[in-house]
Amino acid sequence: GRAAGCSFVNETCIDEWGRVSKANQEFFCNEYIGDQRRGTTDEIQGCSPDLSSKAVCSIGEYETELPGEYQYFSSTLGSHVGGDDSFIDFCPVYKGFSNGDCKNPESQAFLGLASNEDFGSRNSRCLSGLIAQRRTAFCMQIACVVEGQYLFVKINGRWMLCESAGQELDFKSGSWNGKIVCPDPIRTCPTFYCDRDCLGTNGTCDYNTGECVCSYGSPSRPVIGLCGNTTLESELIDSPLMDYYVPTTDDLDGFRRRRTSIVLWIATVSCGCIALILLAFLLRWTGCLNRPRMCFRTAREGGEQIPDFSSNKDKFVATLLFHIRVHNPNETASQTAGETENSERDASVGFSFSESEVGDDPSIPGSDPGKVGEEEVADDIAPACIIRRRIRAE
Repeated sequence: GRAAGCSFVNETCIDEWGRVSKANQEFFCNEYIGDQRRGTTDEIQGCSPDLSSKAVCSIGEYETELPGEYQYFSSTLGSHVGGDDSFIDFCPVYKGFSNGDCKNPESQAFLGLASNEDFGSRNSRCLSGLIAQRRTAFCMQIACVVEGQYLFVKINGRWMLCESAGQELDFKSGSWNGKIVCPDPIRTCPTFYCDRDCLGTNGTCDYNTGECVCSYGSPSRPVIGLCGNTTLESELIDSPLMDYYVPTTDDLDGFRRRRTSIVLWIATVSCGCIALILLAFLLRWTGCLNRPRMCFRTAREGGEQIPDFSSNKDKFVATLLFHIRVHNPNETASQTAGETENSERDASVGFSFSESEVGDDPSIPGSDPGKVGEEEVADDIAPACIIRRRIRAE
């Protein structure tokens, strides 16, 4: 009943309907096992008070009726049923099996339930739980981490945090789904709250303040106050509690490797992001991501190549003027008046023609029309959007 409160002492262990309150489930039980189920794993219903071994509920049937105040199961199992110890008011409690010690590797052959149980480790302890919706118990490794005051349970190779009593941790064992019910961290790791759990002070731990409290004065008029210094030496005590105490999480088997793998994963992702950013910057710097958008495709159907207009801009303009005159004769007369002005403007912006270019284009004064046939102008001339862009560029 350590740190169980006043209700543990003042109230009954089993209510009138034969049920155990949630606060007392770690200490008392009400599961009655018939003779046909004894000697099987169905007997496993909980853990011994010190969590050292799997246990069975110490409930049985007497030949005579129990005293009226101890007939906890009169409305369910009968007035003859109760715990096997009169010293604790016939309250049924968990009693460990002789072959149910979790630190003994040979216990697995007799009381092993799940494939992920751990028998034989120094820090293996019994934890209540469920498997296939049936109440039972498992042997698992536990650890009280001094730095941070955490209680961990190792399930399927992973350390899982128990933050409060009654917290359920899900796990899978083969085709079965199971749950581990976390023990009370205060009772499981008592030295988190008081140094050495007040050993050597003749006092008890106040879990609210973390101080050792002693009783002074006479038994009739006790005075409660803080205890003095412990009479024990400062070195660590080799006790069952110290089997599962570790200074930091780095001392947990497998916990450091898991944390290291997470760090490596984060570092890998970060390096990949940086590499992508640098690649994008390099492509943009070289111009691969900043080329002007073309208004035509890279290649036309039939394999015709896109004409290169950058080799001889002046010749391109002259060819364009010739094309307009040949293919738009109705508009030539209306444009004659404006040609002189356009020619003067062309001259003013720097258009000039070499003798070879003049001889090839009949639209230019002094050219030889007979040489035009040597270079036929394609009907499928470049799109007008490129022409306008080229002229503006000039």
